[in-house]
Amino acid sequence: MRLPEFCHSLAERFAPMSERSSVELQTKASENYMKLLNQVEEKQRIIESNKTIQEAIDSPSISDAEKTLLLEKLQHAPKLTITEKVIELSEKWWFRYILSALFVYVQPKIQQYLNPAPDRQEPEYEENR
Repeated sequence: MRLPEFCHSLAERFAPMSERSSVELQTKASENYMKLLNQVEEKQRIIESNKTIQEAIDSPSISDAEKTLLLEKLQHAPKLTITEKVIELSEKWWFRYILSALFVYVQPKIQQYLNPAPDRQEPEYEENR
């Protein structure tokens, strides 16, 4: 279960909405999530590429001319924003399992909190003597 699916499932359970608005919300959330995920993946590719190039540059068996060529290939990789770090974390397999388990555990608790069961009072029996 991905993060937008988790949030949408919770919202759908506790804030009923029309079919159309539900589909629109889920579509928009998925589009935004995938856009951010693509940005994160692109930055990760640049970072990995830069690491490989840097290791080659640090190698003692490389000439100065080759080092210059490799330095030109280094790309500027902007740091990940907090949102992108959250997206990166949410793509880990163990995070998805935690979200699924939380949904199974937390959803009934929230529902019970929002809609408490009526108090059951035992009928008082009077003994006739």
